Amino acid sequence: MRRHGFSSSSSSSSWTNNFPVQKCRCSEEELPFKTSWTKNNPGRRYWACPNYGTREFCGFYKWLDSEMCARSKQIIPGLLSKLNNLEDELNDFMIRERKLEAELREANSKRITMEKQLDVLKNEKKNFIVKLGVFFLVVVVVFYVLNSQN
Repeated sequence: MRRHGFSSSSSSSSWTNNFPVQKCRCSEEELPFKTSWTKNNPGRRYWACPNYGTREFCGFYKWLDSEMCARSKQIIPGLLSKLNNLEDELNDFMIRERKLEAELREANSKRITMEKQLDVLKNEKKNFIVKLGVFFLVVVVVFYVLNSQN
């Protein structure tokens, strides 16, 4: 899960179609813009040399977005915190949903097994009643035959 917050790291983005192509002296390839999540530049996009932060850095660094106002910088951390909390809550609900779905599948499987057992027992009961009826019929016929001989 993606966490939203402030750090010195940044993430790449692959869509630059609406923006001018940016290249630095170190690379012939088009530079993707990145997103800053530092406290001073939350969510601000920029281009930088792929060697940024190393000794090979050529010095290319350019902001795509203009600087945010102080109020935005003040509000964004709280919004990101709320977003993280909501994502955590959603993740918890999704985990609970998967557990409940597994329990439901198990309960349905048990229900199907019990329905099959119930069908077997109903058939056994029906067979028993038929056999019991035949037995009583035989007993009645035997008594009738024995009584008619006397």
